[in-house]
Amino acid sequence: MRIVLFLFVSLCFQGLSAQPLYRAADIPPAYLTGAHAVVRAHETRFTVTAPDEADMEEWVVVTLLSKEAESEAIWTELENEFQKVKSLKGSLYDANGNLVRESKKQDVLDVSASSENEYSNSRVKALQLEYGQYPYTVEFRVKKTLKGFFRIPEFVVQKLARSVLSTSVVVSAPSAYQYAWKGLHVDVQPVAKEADGMKTLEWKFANLPAIPKESFHPYFDNEYCKITIAPKAITIDGHAGNFSDWKQISAFFYELNKDRDALSPEMQDKVLALIKDKQTTREKIDALYKYLKQNHRYVSIQIGIGGWQTLDAGFVEKKKYGDCKALTNYMHAMLKAAGIESYMANIFAGAEGAPEWTDDSPVPYANHVILYVPSEKMWLECTSTNLPTGYLGDFTSNRQALVLMPDGGSIMQTPTLTLADNTRSGQFSIRLDEAGAAEVQGHLQYAGELHEPYRDLITVQKQADQEKTFIENADFPVAQLQQLKIESSESLPQAIVQYALKANSIATRSGKRMFVPVSRIKPFKRSLPANEKRILDLKLRETYALTDTFNFQLPAGYALENLPPTKRIESEFGLYELQAIQQGQEVRVVRRIEMLPVSVPAAWYEEVRKFYQEVTKADGAQMVLIKP
Repeated sequence: MRIVLFLFVSLCFQGLSAQPLYRAADIPPAYLTGAHAVVRAHETRFTVTAPDEADMEEWVVVTLLSKEAESEAIWTELENEFQKVKSLKGSLYDANGNLVRESKKQDVLDVSASSENEYSNSRVKALQLEYGQYPYTVEFRVKKTLKGFFRIPEFVVQKLARSVLSTSVVVSAPSAYQYAWKGLHVDVQPVAKEADGMKTLEWKFANLPAIPKESFHPYFDNEYCKITIAPKAITIDGHAGNFSDWKQISAFFYELNKDRDALSPEMQDKVLALIKDKQTTREKIDALYKYLKQNHRYVSIQIGIGGWQTLDAGFVEKKKYGDCKALTNYMHAMLKAAGIESYMANIFAGAEGAPEWTDDSPVPYANHVILYVPSEKMWLECTSTNLPTGYLGDFTSNRQALVLMPDGGSIMQTPTLTLADNTRSGQFSIRLDEAGAAEVQGHLQYAGELHEPYRDLITVQKQADQEKTFIENADFPVAQLQQLKIESSESLPQAIVQYALKANSIATRSGKRMFVPVSRIKPFKRSLPANEKRILDLKLRETYALTDTFNFQLPAGYALENLPPTKRIESEFGLYELQAIQQGQEVRVVRRIEMLPVSVPAAWYEEVRKFYQEVTKADGAQMVLIKP
């Protein structure tokens, strides 16, 4: 009945100038508040036709209220041997619901997913219906088939800043097909039906007001309400697996990748030569990891089941490149030749966090592979060419990883970088002149996540570009950069930045006085926007400790009139200390900042915000100079 209704609507709207489903004025006002877009209708049907095959259809009508929702006007699909797009069509309507245009076959962009550093037989199909005159409405209809799947697409009911007037999800499968489902912010229970050997679950949602998109919330990819489906058994490219729990999932991926770690006799001899003078296991790992970094490069390879099965070690040995699985497997093979046990681990990588893996709905949302060495409790990022041995960085630290073992592994947590790991120690010499400009020399040592941008900078940029980037990102106007030297440690997650420059506007003059902000060179920058009606929980993952010493040399003819008082602000969210001391014509300002990770309910938002405001105010302290 639902498909018949869909076809009826699709045919009828072409003969009418404005349907209520497409007219922006017909959206009830309650669903405009806090919304960038309104989902007028969204129907999804996922039908399992065989243990390794499924059909999927979607119909969606969305009204875009502002530019912040422009992504809703673009529909993209990935196509490869495991997923085929049967049809992709769209229609565009103006604010009054009048049909502006319907897509034609040639409007669907069809391009290779390969890039300069990628080998792939995948293609991207995309349909863009951007209009620019808000509000406007887009309608998409897509049909596709899946083969060899082990995870069913998540059904996102509601994203932040999206109202939903009507949406439904229908999952149909043979009665013997088993799966678990889990909902996030889903109160609706599905209606179950069974007939002709097929079992169907249907969820219906209606009239969901927008949840505002607020900064620093805990929802990955802004997905506020969704349904996750976890199959109990899967088949991919002829490989069958039990996906009922993480141990079984680990065993499946281990079997998929085992016996692909054979090195040539020559390479085995090379491994032994590389470690012959090394006394400890850690030294041996370090030697082999350095060899991997210096002699191999990352290339994404997504051919066949290459997204989940590694190329064998011999390929990497010969070609000197591979994707994350292949390079990780190659490092594993070298360690095996050295007599060191290691295991590949699936993980979701990215500096913006990762989706949560749960026991009651085990779905391996992974996009990357790293290596775990149990004897050293060490993790190795094998695609990197510049990270120290055993350091992951914000790309894969502090998240879940599924370690792949022959009898089934488990989910482990990668190392969390703490306050003690993420540090900066700065020494600044600031020679002020009578105009408020200054000659500045800086020496800064960074560690942990704080050092990563500088390590990356010197890896990808030449000196001239480094200088340009430094000037663009300085906290004050740089009149002339006289010297810049950036170095990173080979063995530790540390970087040192040294510079000398001339700067304008370090201080301001008013009559016979000069006002000098004591932290002008490196001000405190964490803040939260005002939000008296915060709805979402607050989560800030970043944590760090800063210790900076600012040595000011006063300009000739000026004396110190006022010095900022010693200040200490302590909270469960962090610590701020400031102390200023005069020594003749010099003033030394010592500042320490500790920022802790925050994970609190919305009710605490204002308290956290006030703490940052208080620190910002204290950090804006000035010393006052006077010219007698």
